[in-house]
Amino acid sequence: MTKPTLKDVLFWFFSLYYTLLIGMQGWQKFDADGFWSGAFERWGYPTWFMFFIGFVEVVGAALILIPKVNGYGAVTLAVVMLGAFVTRAIHGMGTEDAVSIAFYFICMLILAQEKGTLQKITEFVKTKTGK
Repeated sequence: MTKPTLKDVLFWFFSLYYTLLIGMQGWQKFDADGFWSGAFERWGYPTWFMFFIGFVEVVGAALILIPKVNGYGAVTLAVVMLGAFVTRAIHGMGTEDAVSIAFYFICMLILAQEKGTLQKITEFVKTKTGK
């Protein structure tokens, strides 16, 4: 077994941090009477969509901790963060929200890039589209 490098330790630290952070945010979306219920209603989304997003966030956060698929979990969460950013941009968001969501999005892309997942997805799309 090889000794973990500082990069490995930092990767796992941030993976755990984002798993807890985003996983807890996702879990909160299962509360039909909580904050997110009102927010999704204001944004015009149905309750089932809030539950779906919560599920995707929880699963994506869990995937980040599984070495063979953590890049796919990161891509999944990056897509959710992109949707969150667009939703908030349409409905008005503060600077703090914008910076926070953009930071999470970028961090998820960095995690995915580190694992080579973005390249795998790009190659897959190229083979399916013939480009």
